[in-house]
Amino acid sequence: MKAVHHTATLDYYDGPILFEARDRIGGHYLAVAADIRNGKTLFAVVGVSPERLVEFRSGAVDLRDLMVEAGSEEWYVACGNPTTKEFDLELQSSPLSTSHYLPGAGYKLNAGTSGDVAVSAEDPLRDDLVTR
Repeated sequence: MKAVHHTATLDYYDGPILFEARDRIGGHYLAVAADIRNGKTLFAVVGVSPERLVEFRSGAVDLRDLMVEAGSEEWYVACGNPTTKEFDLELQSSPLSTSHYLPGAGYKLNAGTSGDVAVSAEDPLRDDLVTR
């Protein structure tokens, strides 16, 4: 089974609701809170190129548009393990664009605060910052 590791929180509300992740070989992913399953947050996860991730983090790309684009061929759902920060990915058979897991239109990160800085995923209870 494919798994990813939470690397940086991009948005937070009572827990991460949008974060970056990496797989074991360095592939980049975006995960957005989409639903609740068995009392745990369920995330919609898509693989993204490093270039598109930079564009999103700079505020130039809408999250919904990026998710639809990246999830047109392959996308996943995942519930995480809070101890290991590992997320086992469940491949989905229908296009992300037809699911109810897409974020609303118009969500962009603020380039002034999000382009090069993210809350550290290593200890989300502290206000540590990491730069990219």
